Amino acid sequence: LMASSEEYKKAFVETKETLLPVKEAFKPGIAEAKLPYLAIAMGTNLMNGFPDGSFGMEKTTTRAESSAILLRLEGVLKKDATSFGDLNELRMVGTKKTNLELVSSLTTGNTSISDISGKRKTFRNGTGSLIFHRLIAVNVSEPKKKKSIYSSIFVTEYEQKLDKNTGVLPIFKEITIYPKRQGFNVGDYMNGLIDDTGGGSTITNGLNKKYGYEVLPNLETAQFFSKYKNGVKLWVFDYMSLDDDEFAQFNMDDRSYSVIRKQK
Repeated sequence: LMASSEEYKKAFVETKETLLPVKEAFKPGIAEAKLPYLAIAMGTNLMNGFPDGSFGMEKTTTRAESSAILLRLEGVLKKDATSFGDLNELRMVGTKKTNLELVSSLTTGNTSISDISGKRKTFRNGTGSLIFHRLIAVNVSEPKKKKSIYSSIFVTEYEQKLDKNTGVLPIFKEITIYPKRQGFNVGDYMNGLIDDTGGGSTITNGLNKKYGYEVLPNLETAQFFSKYKNGVKLWVFDYMSLDDDEFAQFNMDDRSYSVIRKQK
């Protein structure tokens, strides 16, 4: 594919730091050298994951499966890389650290989530801090916008039906929390943030167990954080409104920031 067009070469570069919607992306993690190959394979529908949520990287491909992939490859070669919506989404997450503008009518405007990715936010109560990584949105209310490739790893079918046409956008933030106070708990995290930066609730639908990502604990939270004195990477959940007056701002310690508002 990369030999066939410059756009595929560009897609390869842009997906080096993307997030794949498969179990291996969370545990044990996918090597950066392999990530673009898998992103292009998934983004063009050449290959997909298994029902258990895995990509099956350790599994061997049968002759029949190889033949099917080659047949699909012929079709993919006839299309431009930009014609694949899922690949466009993986590229955007790789470069902008969010899929927001593809799957919703919200925008970061002249700012970008990539401006705050990897940056620190110290909690106002002095109990710890967090590093912000990514923001993933799942479209449940806007039929004219793309359905996210990440829907199945964060939102159940029941939840999608429940939230359908409610005018809300479920968003999922990947952060690393660094506890500082002895006995740090979820309350310290919740009370330590007054803006939208990294704030959120726990994910309770059980999909984290299927895919292997960490979420905020509900019980014995101090005990949970005591195991992660050097930080714990996890995902938190929040809703954003799709109303015209929606506005959110993310402010980091180094004064970098990003805003989210309705597209004009």
